[in-house]
Amino acid sequence: MEEAKPQRRPITVARAAGLIMAGQIASRVLGFARDAVTAALFGRTGATDAFFAAQTVSQTVYDLLVGTTITAALIPIFSEHADREDLSELWRIASVVITLGILLLSGLAAVLVVFAPQVMGVTVQFGEVADQQLAVSLARIVMPSFVFLGLSGIVSSLLYSMRNFLYSAFSVAAYNGAIVVSAILFHRQLGVGSLAAGMVVGSLGMVLLQLPPLMRTRMRFRFSLNLKHPEVRRIGRLYLPVALGMIVTIIGIIVDRRLASQTGSGNISAMQYATKIVQLPLGLISTALGVAILPTLARHALQPGLEQYKAVLTRGLKFVLALILPMTVAVLALNNQILGVVYQHGQYTAGDRQVTALALYLYAPQLPFAAIDYLLISAFYALKNTLVPAALGAVGVCIYLVVALTLVGRLGFPALVLANTVQNSAHGVILLVLLWRQLGGLRGYTLAESTLKMLAASVAMAAASLLVLNGLNLVTSVNSLRGQLAELVLAGGAGIAAYAVLVSVLRVPEARLVWDVVGQRLRSARRLPELSEEA
Repeated sequence: MEEAKPQRRPITVARAAGLIMAGQIASRVLGFARDAVTAALFGRTGATDAFFAAQTVSQTVYDLLVGTTITAALIPIFSEHADREDLSELWRIASVVITLGILLLSGLAAVLVVFAPQVMGVTVQFGEVADQQLAVSLARIVMPSFVFLGLSGIVSSLLYSMRNFLYSAFSVAAYNGAIVVSAILFHRQLGVGSLAAGMVVGSLGMVLLQLPPLMRTRMRFRFSLNLKHPEVRRIGRLYLPVALGMIVTIIGIIVDRRLASQTGSGNISAMQYATKIVQLPLGLISTALGVAILPTLARHALQPGLEQYKAVLTRGLKFVLALILPMTVAVLALNNQILGVVYQHGQYTAGDRQVTALALYLYAPQLPFAAIDYLLISAFYALKNTLVPAALGAVGVCIYLVVALTLVGRLGFPALVLANTVQNSAHGVILLVLLWRQLGGLRGYTLAESTLKMLAASVAMAAASLLVLNGLNLVTSVNSLRGQLAELVLAGGAGIAAYAVLVSVLRVPEARLVWDVVGQRLRSARRLPELSEEA
């Protein structure tokens, strides 16, 4: 007897992106709270360096085994079966993937717990023996977290393929919230170990949060190791190039952490705190839209001519640029104010802010390139092409190593930040050129014209923000919370107003779409326009 497919309300790409963006806002706000609590309770020290090093190991294993697989293979393959009336084949494929995930992740976690001293010895080399030992202890605590993160990622892929975005969108918020609560409640007893414990509890919460919507679809899960299933093999073929590229990326991450650990106590923490600021707009915009648009692109990629594919992709690129360019200006112009409001409390001092500000200035220029890069990777994955992004990822690591190893002796940790910015920016540009050539160009979609208009508006925004900021500096102080808030709100508001006015005067249609998306998230009153509409 065929299994009836649950009825689902149609959802547009824009509405999906808006929903994921709402979840990203919640998760990023709590992510800020997590790092703000970390900075306030523990400052920028060798202990926080040890925690971030242990966290890197867990995150890297997750990225290698599951994270990259979600967009490269799982969502595209699951999406092909999620629209069918009979979902039994989808459940068979998912059962194999989940079974493999449980076995591989659990086995690897056990191995890494045993060999944690060797793993951390390769990853970092702290000057203080106590910091190195702490990193080992924390790594052993956090290892189970990537098992739950992996299972959560697989479940998210299933829900996204069925265009069910709500629970998955807010699961990361639950993860960050658990870390915040654990740190506040147990920091006196466990120190930075409270952060590690929160990671484990939060990652388990991510899995549990997403089970109810999956159960409502009447999913039939059975332990299965049917590796001969054709679709499981397809997932393997799509994943293999990504995994090979990810291995090269991991080498780059290890080199980065190791070099940073040798440049001085607290520098890994400064880089982490700055990275969190940069990841906010990327998570809100490019990640949200990239995940939301992938199932739609994957379906349009099956059509001859790829005209709908090009339309959706171009609209998505312009939508991303309309948001990321003003955010880049805001991060550069209001660097110290943002860091002061978010981090400068408790054990985190003005001196810590200055070190972090230097890292943030060097990270920020990559934002537009990294934002479109995520969307372009999804575009390649929708075409079932995982080789090009993976190969280019290896090229990016080589670029990073050349810049970092050449400059770190003279510049210290800023050389590592600069190398990361050059790597990610080059990756985005090269990927755009390659996709442009593969599609035979994107003429007729006004991508270049819209980008130039948005750049002009961004310049106006920078001028307005800096003008107001210079005036406020006469009566406020960046070292006080009141001064930081006043400068952030007033200078930021002036810049946003200037940007909004100019994009309206220049008639940038994506600005209207941004307004509609934000308005819909606030009002939830009417249907959003499709991203497949021509610009």
